[in-house]
Amino acid sequence: MTLLEGFEEKHRAILEYGSRWFASMSFKAPFQVNDQGRFVFTGGEKYLAYLNKDPSNPGSSYSSKGNMYLSIHPGFLNPSTPNDRVYQGAAIHELFHSIQAAYPAYQSYATRPDLPGPPRCDEGERANAWLTEGTASAVQIMYLERAHGETWNHPFRGPSYIRWVRAFDQPLDWGWIPAQHSLSLPDGVAQHAWQCSYGTWYFWYAVGNMLGSTNVQDNRRVAYLKHIFEQTGPWAGTGLEMVDAGLKQAAEELNALQSYRGGLYALYPQFVAQYLDRDVFYEKIKNITLPVPSVYETHIDIDNALEPLSTRAWRIRVQMPPGLNDVPTTVRFALNSDDPAIKDALHLIIDSRVVTRPLDPSVPYSQLRRVHPHLLDEEGGIDYLVRVANVARNAVLTNEATFTLKVEVEGFYGSAAPEPDYTPVTEPDSPPPPLLKADQPAPLITETPPLTPLPRKPEEQTLLSIPPGFQITGPDSQWSCEGSDDARASYAIYTPNRLADELERMLPQGLKNIENDLDQAEIEAHRRGDSELAAMRQQRDDFETGFSDLMEGSSIHDKVAKAAQEIRRSNETQILVKLNGKNQQGNCDVLMILTLSGATTAQRVSSDNFQLTITSASFANAMSAAASVATQFDFSALESMDIEKMKQFEKQLEHALEGTGLSERPWSRCSPEQNDCEEGGFELGEVSEERLFGSFSFQVYRGDLQLVRNSHVEDPREYAEVGGFINITSTKDAGDNNLMDFMSRSSGDGDLLLIPGLESFLQGGTMLKH
Repeated sequence: MTLLEGFEEKHRAILEYGSRWFASMSFKAPFQVNDQGRFVFTGGEKYLAYLNKDPSNPGSSYSSKGNMYLSIHPGFLNPSTPNDRVYQGAAIHELFHSIQAAYPAYQSYATRPDLPGPPRCDEGERANAWLTEGTASAVQIMYLERAHGETWNHPFRGPSYIRWVRAFDQPLDWGWIPAQHSLSLPDGVAQHAWQCSYGTWYFWYAVGNMLGSTNVQDNRRVAYLKHIFEQTGPWAGTGLEMVDAGLKQAAEELNALQSYRGGLYALYPQFVAQYLDRDVFYEKIKNITLPVPSVYETHIDIDNALEPLSTRAWRIRVQMPPGLNDVPTTVRFALNSDDPAIKDALHLIIDSRVVTRPLDPSVPYSQLRRVHPHLLDEEGGIDYLVRVANVARNAVLTNEATFTLKVEVEGFYGSAAPEPDYTPVTEPDSPPPPLLKADQPAPLITETPPLTPLPRKPEEQTLLSIPPGFQITGPDSQWSCEGSDDARASYAIYTPNRLADELERMLPQGLKNIENDLDQAEIEAHRRGDSELAAMRQQRDDFETGFSDLMEGSSIHDKVAKAAQEIRRSNETQILVKLNGKNQQGNCDVLMILTLSGATTAQRVSSDNFQLTITSASFANAMSAAASVATQFDFSALESMDIEKMKQFEKQLEHALEGTGLSERPWSRCSPEQNDCEEGGFELGEVSEERLFGSFSFQVYRGDLQLVRNSHVEDPREYAEVGGFINITSTKDAGDNNLMDFMSRSSGDGDLLLIPGLESFLQGGTMLKH
C-alpha cells in the first residue's frame, strides 16, 4: 500500500461512517459532486473527494461548488499533537458542510456575494460563519467523542486536544478576536487558536448537550441542527431569526426539558450559566472586592451598552472581617432597567444558575444569599461569578441594553452608602480595585460614652446632630446596646398597601420558585443521563400532583386575598428595626417597633407606639440552656419530688442563668398609665427607604411605691433614664420585598423576630441550598 493509499483508505472509512451517521438522523443527502462529475445520482455513482497536494497543510476544505479536499498531512495517519487528534475528524467537518449546502434556502443565503462579515475577525469571515463553521466544528468534535467514547474538554476548562477558542462577552453571532490574540501563530507556538467562527463551536456543542444529552453516543446531540438548516426563510443578516426558530422547533421535536424550550431566550442564558463558568471566557471581566458592609453599583449606559446576544461578567469577592460572629451575612444581587422590554431581555446569572425572573415586573430582578461562616474559603471570603446576558424572547429583536447592577453586602449602613462605581472595565488579570466602602469602619464602641443631648423637635434634627450607627444607654445591659457605622442593622417600612402587596405576591412567587427548583433538579438529573432524568420526572409528577391537591384543599389563595384586603383597611404604618451591637455583656440584639398613624414623615412617636427590646447574647444562650434543663425535668412528678431534687433543679437553673447581666431587681419601662415617671417617646427625624434616623428617651423603674406616707417599703422605688439614637442608611428601594427579607434576616443570637428560610419566597429565591 502506498502512502496516498493509506490516506485514501482512512478518509474513505470515515466518510462512509459519517454518511450512514447523518442519514440515520434524517439529514438531507450531501450536496457533493460524484465520480461522474455531476450532482445527479441514477445508480452506482459515488461521492467524490480529492486529496490535497500539499502534505504540510493539515487542513481540509469544502467549496460551494460541491468539491471536497482532504489533507495528506502526516499527522493524519500518525497523530502526535493535539491538533493532529482534532484533524482526525476533518472529513466529518467537511461532509457536514456539504449537508448544510443541501438545504436550498440556507445555501442561497450563505453563498450571497454581498453578505458582510464581522470586521474584527479573520479576514474574509462572513455573517453566516458563526453558524456554518461553528456547527461543523461542533459536529467534528462530537464525532471524535463518539469515536473515542470519551468527553473532550473545552481548552479553558482543563487539558484538551481542542485549540479553537473565543471570548463570549461579545455578540455570539458577531464576535471579534481580542487585540492581544489577533496574531496568527503556527501550531505549537500558541496554546489556543483564537477564531470567531470556529470558537463558537462551544455554543453549538452545549446546545447539543442540552437538547439531546451528555451521552457521547446520543444522536440527538447533532440531530437538532437539522431543524435549523431546514428553515425556509427569510434568511438574513447573521441568520439569527432562523436559528431561533429552528432551536424552538428542535426543542419541541426532541421533547427537551422545559428550561430549554423557547429558543435562544432559554438556551443562551443556560449556556452562560452552565458552560461559561471560568473567568477566562470573558475578555473584559471586572474584579470587585467588597468588605462588610458595602455596596457596589454600576450603571451601564448607552455608551457602554450590552450588545445583543452578549454577556457582561463580574467576579465579586465578599471579604469578611476577622472575628465575625456566626450570624450569616446577607449578600443581594439586583438587576434593573428603566425600559421594561430591555429588562425582560436581561438575564441575571450567578455562578451556575440563571436566577428566577420575578413574576411582578415592578419588582427588581434579584437574588439574596445568606453567607454562613462554613461557606467561606481559607482567606475568609466567598467568590461569585455574576453575569448579565442579553437576549429577547424573539432573539432577532434584541436591542442594546442599558441597566444597573447592584451588589449589596448587608444593605444597611451606619454611614452614607458608598457612591456608585463608574470605573472602566478592567482586564481579567488586573489587580482587584480598592474596597468600595466610602469610609473605613470605625472601631466598635466598647465603653458607654455619655449620651449626647439631642434636639427635641423633629424639624430641628439633622444628620449632623446624630452620629452614624446607634446607641442606647441605660442602667444595665437589659437597657444598653450600641454599634458604630459598621454595626449590623436592618429596617423595613410597612405601609398597609405595601404590606398587602407583598403578601399577595409572596405565594405566587414562592410557587414560581418551587417550579424553578424542580426545573433545576431536572437539569442536574439530565446531565447524569436518561435514567436519572426519567426518575426525576416521575418524582416531579408525584410531587406536583400531591401539592396541587394540597393547594386546592387549603383555599390558601382565598385566605391570602382576604388577609390582604383586611390589611389595606388599616391606616397604620409600622417601622421594624433590628440592630446588633455590644454592651457590657458582649453582643446584644435590639428589636425596635414604631407604629405611625397617617403620613410616614418626621414626627414624635408616643411611648405606647414605640417598643424597644434588648437581648444580650449571653441572656439568649442562658435562656436556651435553661430551656434545655427544663426539658429534662418531670413536672408531673413535682408534688412527689423530695427537697433534694428540688434544690438540684434550682441549682441547675441558677447555673444556666449565670452571666446574663440581669440584676436581681430588673428594671421595667414606665407606661402611660403611671404618673410617677416619664413615659418618653421617639423623635423621628427621617423615615425613608434611604435613611432612618431619630432619637428617643424614657424612664425605667424598679421597686415598690410608698403608697402610705411614712410606711416602710422593703424595696423602694428607683428611677433611671434610658436614651439613645439611631442613624442608618439603606440601599433598598420601594420595589423590594422587605418583609420577607427582614423577617428572615438574623441580627444575632438574641434576634426575637426571625423566620429562617422565608427568603425562599422572595424573587430569585430557592428552596435548595446554594
